[in-house]
This record gives sequence, C-alpha cells and structure tokens, in this order.
Amino acid sequence: MAPPAAAAGVYACTDYQKKEFDTSGYNTDISVRLCVYQEQSTSSTKRYQATAVFSWQDGAGLKKFNNLDMSLRLEKSDRAIATATCDYTSKVNSVEGDYVICRTAWVNGSVNKMSADGGVYYDIADDGEGSALWDLGGTAWR
Repeated sequence: MAPPAAAAGVYACTDYQKKEFDTSGYNTDISVRLCVYQEQSTSSTKRYQATAVFSWQDGAGLKKFNNLDMSLRLEKSDRAIATATCDYTSKVNSVEGDYVICRTAWVNGSVNKMSADGGVYYDIADDGEGSALWDLGGTAWR
C-alpha cells in the first residue's frame, strides 16, 4: 500500500510494523506504517505532518478489544510538536478487516529533523491483563 495522499512534497516512512494479538475467536493482526511529510514549498518555511496507516485483519465477531488507540506524534529533534490520538476500538470490534489513517495537524517549520513516532495503546477484552503499549519504531528524520 502506498503512503497516504498528501500535498506534493517529500516523505519518509517506516516499514509496516506488525503484531498479532491473542484475541477472542481468531487472533487479530494489526499493521502500522508511520510517515512524516514535508510539503513542497519555495519559501524557507515548510509544513510538516505525521501520519499512521493502521490496518487490521480478523477483527469483528466477538468483542476483541476494550480499548485500541493509535497515538501519533510529529517530532522535531525527538520532541513532540503535534500529536493525534485515534480511537479504533469500535471499528476493529465491528469490521473484520480494513485500514484507516491517523494524522496530526500540519505544522510550520524552517528546520529539518522532523520525524513521526507513536504507539498503540490496547486492552484486549476478557484477558484480565489490563492496558498495554505497543511502542512503534519511528521514521528517520526528514
């Protein structure tokens, strides 16, 4: 799957990061690809955005998750400058397989060293374990 459509410019993406979750019925497989975009501009000020392509298989059927949130950060020199949290609990619990895109707001910046980073906060239904974090590897600096 190609990176999500964005304004003309340059981007850096991670490979798809995959995890199988031990859920009721069939295990649920989730893949996430993080990207950072730099919008093409003739000025010294650029615009940046982080995105996460979040896809899954073997959702729906029985209740899979009590909570499933994609936490996304646009970082400058490893410091968050824009964040987004996308709650996919009901979507994964009700749709067998699909993909969605989580995005931060566009942010102006004049210096490179922008990257995308994030994690998936999850609580598997009926496993007694409570909440946990799947920490994702971030993109290279752009």
